[in-house]
Amino acid sequence: VESDRPIVYSNIADLTRAQGCVPEDASEEDALQAFDESARTNLPFAFASSMTRFTFSYTDTLLIGAFALVPVCLDHWAGLAHGVPMRVFAIDALNALFRILAIVPLTFALMECLGSRCLHWRGPREWLVVVFALVLGFAIPGAVLNMLSDHLMEYAFLSDAMLGVYVLVDVIGCVASVLIFLGPCRRRHSSSHNEADCN
Repeated sequence: VESDRPIVYSNIADLTRAQGCVPEDASEEDALQAFDESARTNLPFAFASSMTRFTFSYTDTLLIGAFALVPVCLDHWAGLAHGVPMRVFAIDALNALFRILAIVPLTFALMECLGSRCLHWRGPREWLVVVFALVLGFAIPGAVLNMLSDHLMEYAFLSDAMLGVYVLVDVIGCVASVLIFLGPCRRRHSSSHNEADCN
């Protein structure tokens, strides 16, 4: 309510003086100016440090991948009753898990990294960045990783040694995906802003 503005301003000024941001005898205008500067300096870092590394959490990407690929796994599982060898089922299931645990999260992460480069753009340039992120951050890397996984899977059918390589690649991909999502936040609170101050 507009009529409450003087009361709010007075309370902010009193708070700013109590925090020692300005001298106790500072005018209300000086106190409000100090509060504005403090908010501009500290609030962005406070918000950023409370956020996760990416918009989608690792769990979110797992759910998206699971909705797409778990039915495929169930199809392969049903094939066991119709003579599909256990080795074939195991490799197919491993391939699906690799897509869920590594490929889908990694492509989402890359897409967001590219798409967040130019958030200040508007209009046609904004749509250009969105398309750029979808193509170079999601579609192409996803296709390449899926192709790599499919080729390794074909070799895994042929020998135990290649199956071991395939398992190793899957494990590395899954660990990398987890580290990227759950590692230290790229927007972590700056060390120079660990404590609220009034500069």
